[in-house]
Amino acid sequence: MTLPQTATATEIAGAVRQRQVTARSVLESCLSTINRRNTTLNAFSSILAQRARDRADVIDAEIAKGQDPGPLAGVPFAVKNLFDIAGIVTLAGSRINRDHAPALRDAALIRRLEAAGAILIGALTMGEYAYDFTGENAHYGPSRNPHAPDHMSGGSSGGSGTAVAAGMVPLALGSDTNGSIRVPSSFCGRFGLKPTYGGLSRAGTINGPATLADVGAAFVRYETALVGNDVAKLDELFWHDERTIRYGAAEHLYGIEAILDFRLGRSPVNLARDPAHTVITTFGRDCATASTLFHRSSAPGKVGRQMQTWVRMTDGWRVVAAHVSVIEEPAP
Repeated sequence: MTLPQTATATEIAGAVRQRQVTARSVLESCLSTINRRNTTLNAFSSILAQRARDRADVIDAEIAKGQDPGPLAGVPFAVKNLFDIAGIVTLAGSRINRDHAPALRDAALIRRLEAAGAILIGALTMGEYAYDFTGENAHYGPSRNPHAPDHMSGGSSGGSGTAVAAGMVPLALGSDTNGSIRVPSSFCGRFGLKPTYGGLSRAGTINGPATLADVGAAFVRYETALVGNDVAKLDELFWHDERTIRYGAAEHLYGIEAILDFRLGRSPVNLARDPAHTVITTFGRDCATASTLFHRSSAPGKVGRQMQTWVRMTDGWRVVAAHVSVIEEPAP
């Protein structure tokens, strides 16, 4: 029996468990497709052919003995390269990660899939640190849409969408904070699911969602201290370094000591704000920026902008640069 290239994970697992095909033959078909199409489509950043062959042979041996390898027996899969894979570097689409040490063990979700009988083939290309909607990557090249290779795959899980739509694998893992699974799935004409946050383990991944949650909590503490004029809490949230910019241009005009004296003597009355829009932009696990537009009832007709750059230190997230400005609100 020969399975079609469009066979689903369920169809593949059923055929393997019923001995209609071997896990090894399914794998070799996928590897052949990868070898033929990956140069053009750039879905894979690493191909683990020998590991996959060894795993397929184990599954076939288990089935020959009458054992059940699991519900995903013989199903090849690949993962976005922000998942740790034992023995290779976890790139997360970034050039600066190239010199990192290889991962010591597989990510939790890889281990769960393999425990169910699936076979890992390799790692997939992605937008740098998952901050992308197009599938572009300045360091490793773009993943392309298999239906029209001159078109984008969508991102940031671009390699995942490309690999499944091109028939390289029937199943791929991605990640999704703001559309990074759903966008490439839509562009490439395949089903993609963003699971409920916290529903699946993120152990062994470089992930933006945790960063967003962490820096979001730190930002709330900063906002609370700012409107309450809690100078001690603000001081705690800033990085204690001479290069830190706490109060923008005013720091250079008046000096940090004069500004601190002013804040210590200031009443929090009329400091309350109505945030109109807050955006936290994550560049990686350890750096993020936060930008807020706000209004104050005590300053009608004016709009304020507050910005901070946050860096994850050993003792938590700290602000390394901050600036607040208030201007006349532009006419609609």
